[in-house]
Amino acid sequence: MDIHARTAATRRLCADFFDKLDEDQLHGPSLCSAWSVKEVLGHLAMPLAFGTGSFLLQLIRHGGAVNRTSEAVAMELSRWPVGRLTTLLRDRADQFAPAPGVGPVGQLADGCIHLRDCARPSGYPMTWVSTIGG
Repeated sequence: MDIHARTAATRRLCADFFDKLDEDQLHGPSLCSAWSVKEVLGHLAMPLAFGTGSFLLQLIRHGGAVNRTSEAVAMELSRWPVGRLTTLLRDRADQFAPAPGVGPVGQLADGCIHLRDCARPSGYPMTWVSTIGG
């Protein structure tokens, strides 16, 4: 399976995972100290929710700092309903927008790592998460 197919499969798995969580799990902490589980979902949906131009405008608004921009956009997207975010992950799973500084492998790694960042504190075993990509 190529990197784009694995990334798409990971996005669909993430969508399935986040759809199963209850409100307490969504608003609980992830292993990313700055974000709740739902904020991580916002982060994962970010490259699919905004075009490059919109992200560049956000980047300018946040002084050119990619991490600060990513955090702000993830927080904004976390206000969207879960179903809207998971539908975005599913429906646009095969889309690949340029992601500054990470490229295709980084997008795959981001999905895999953040899925684990959310699954573990939500009570899902690591063996469940390790099925990504066959």
